[in-house]
Amino acid sequence: MVQTEARVVCINEIWLPGLERSNGRSLEFSLTISLDCPDIAREAKPGQFVMVNCGEKTLPRPFSINRVINGNELILFFSVLENGTGTKWLAEREPGDTVKILGPLGNGFTIEESSHNILLVGGGMGIAPLLFLAEEEISKGKSVTLMYGTPNKDRHPVESVLRKVKVVNATEDGSIGHHGMITELIPEYFDKADQVFICGPLAMYKYLHHQDVIKSKSAQVSLEVRMACGRGICYGCTIQTANGKKRVCEDGPVFDFNDIDWDSI
Repeated sequence: MVQTEARVVCINEIWLPGLERSNGRSLEFSLTISLDCPDIAREAKPGQFVMVNCGEKTLPRPFSINRVINGNELILFFSVLENGTGTKWLAEREPGDTVKILGPLGNGFTIEESSHNILLVGGGMGIAPLLFLAEEEISKGKSVTLMYGTPNKDRHPVESVLRKVKVVNATEDGSIGHHGMITELIPEYFDKADQVFICGPLAMYKYLHHQDVIKSKSAQVSLEVRMACGRGICYGCTIQTANGKKRVCEDGPVFDFNDIDWDSI
């Protein structure tokens, strides 16, 4: 774990323009930011995250590591929330600026050596930690399928990044791929996978929790919750699991899906 000042390399294209949400703050827009921080990038593993100081008026914010480029550059993919002071501050940085960053933090995904067919399921901004995992496994010669669901066609262009990954798309308005929720397609692909990795909104997790298919095979899930310290000190991100209370920042953010007490979250 390293605390450093990372130099902003670039702010990439803006994706996912404004999205209103009924159960939470709306998203104004989403983007990627590239940070030059080799000390963290060299140690980072898929599923881990970093804490970023987003100005003097807010607490540090947790961000999943989206990608690692050339072993020295971190890519973060995030949304600017409605009235989001911290995310707006970060989105306004320019190349050459520096930001304070701590990481890599948490426990990442666990991939068995015997696994060859990898299934990734991403919902909305849940795509963030899955790109790093997909690239790592493709580089090892694994077969990777990514199921990606969003409200509409305005979303991360994963196909331009993951050229050797099979992408299965679903949109709620039918503008790309399957017309409906990505969870509706899971039974078709779940049994063919050696391992399954999931990241998305809480509503997606709770839906899957009540489906028999998720109980038939071990699946790992990346949780995104509010964090204050990111280091297991404040216990502000505690959840209930089959093995007692766990801290998402220290014991996660990756857990076995069926170990989590979803009814208590």
